Amino acid sequence: MSTIAKHMTGAIKKSKPVDHATDQKHRDKGGAAADRQTSAKPSSIKVVRIRVEDVRVPKKWRSINKEKLESIAKSMKGIGHRNPISVRAIKNGFRLITGRHRLEAAKKLEWKRINAIVMRGDKLDQRIWHDAENLERGDLTALERAESEARMAKNLAKRAARDAHPGGHQPHDKGVTKAAKVIGVSRDNIRRSKTIAAISSVAKEAARDVGLADNGAALLKVAKEPTPEAQVRKVRELATPKGASKPELSKKERKQFNGLKRTFAEATDHRRA
Repeated sequence: MSTIAKHMTGAIKKSKPVDHATDQKHRDKGGAAADRQTSAKPSSIKVVRIRVEDVRVPKKWRSINKEKLESIAKSMKGIGHRNPISVRAIKNGFRLITGRHRLEAAKKLEWKRINAIVMRGDKLDQRIWHDAENLERGDLTALERAESEARMAKNLAKRAARDAHPGGHQPHDKGVTKAAKVIGVSRDNIRRSKTIAAISSVAKEAARDVGLADNGAALLKVAKEPTPEAQVRKVRELATPKGASKPELSKKERKQFNGLKRTFAEATDHRRA
């Protein structure tokens, strides 16, 4: 289990996994046994076996990284599945929470079953778990990490407010302290992540297009701009090297450019006439 996931275990215990399959030690004996639902109430996170075909992937999910998929498939084929996916029970199977590439690797290897943590928690608990595991990945850009950290802080604050006793202490730091502790970073780091995550969607897309999505310092400068339009301008400004001169036009390009200028001038004269 990942470092962040260990911090989350205490919270997940309140919403225990559902045994829609037997414990991992039973594996696939006859198939039916692996799908038996039990009435056991485990006191900790428990790995179970579920059918690969029963797992549904949410529509709005990041696209598959083919290189990463190949690497994971090769690893799973050689040493088995050591890091279970996490899912939640739905009417006709399970909905994936974390582990898209692991699931796709299992399909690629034509596995019938896969190790999983089946959670009963509500959607808020599942979002927190998703971001906790997501932050353990090493291939996140600065923008993706900031978005995950900010979202996790927001959801931790919501859960704290939900679980607080009536009239008791209510959280005032919007999950910053809790998120910093769980993730293992400073409170200032979480605040910076929230600032970056608040950048407008158009500016984020522009930052991805010009290669600034992994530049935290540049993203903070973009976040200081007051409007989406100003943020996009800042992205373009930061993406242009200082002192960069305009590219030289080739002879053919100069000829085409001059031709366009003449056409424009003639059209202007025609309109005046």
